[in-house]
Amino acid sequence: MSLDSLEVPSSAFDQPTENMQNALPLLYQSGYLTIKDYDRDLETYTLSIPNQEVRIGYVRGLLPTYTGLDDSGVQVGFAARFWRALKSGDTDKAMREMQAYMAGIPYVEGFKQKLAEAATKEGFYEYTTYLIFSMLNVYAKTQVRCAGGRVDMVVWLPDSVYVFELKVSGTAQEALQQIDSRGYAFPYQSDGRRVVKVGVRFNADTRVPEDWVIAE
Repeated sequence: MSLDSLEVPSSAFDQPTENMQNALPLLYQSGYLTIKDYDRDLETYTLSIPNQEVRIGYVRGLLPTYTGLDDSGVQVGFAARFWRALKSGDTDKAMREMQAYMAGIPYVEGFKQKLAEAATKEGFYEYTTYLIFSMLNVYAKTQVRCAGGRVDMVVWLPDSVYVFELKVSGTAQEALQQIDSRGYAFPYQSDGRRVVKVGVRFNADTRVPEDWVIAE
């Protein structure tokens, strides 16, 4: 699983909650992640999901609170359409399905202000998208290291690999250019599977993918 070996710098835990750039420290504080290892030389922590019970709670409990997604609704309607689109190679249709579904996600009462603040951070969309793939039982990893830096998300399917770069302030085209300029897709070119690069721009007001550019 992609949350079983995540490395984060120690500085991530020194920030006030309102200044955190991603959700990992919050997941640790709430018990959804535990410290697995610590590298004194690099001053980085390795985090993981502590056990199967927490893993189930992460998907079924945290997901509705964090995003408003309903487990049964995802599995029955959206999941089938989204999965069929990905399997058939129609990435644009898959993104339109995600856009329509996320447009219907309500904000959680009492979390409106925090949600508005989180929606300006790319990490919010990174983990929201990750949670969707997790519920579909699709293998995905966030902040994947490569020679050119860290790619926001990589998704593996039986016959294809998707490389996602997500933007809030930038454009979808800029996100795709970043994938190309930093060589994010290079590690998967010899995999034998179809490699799809997807640059996505999210709207911070509506919290949905507003635009995307797809290339192979």
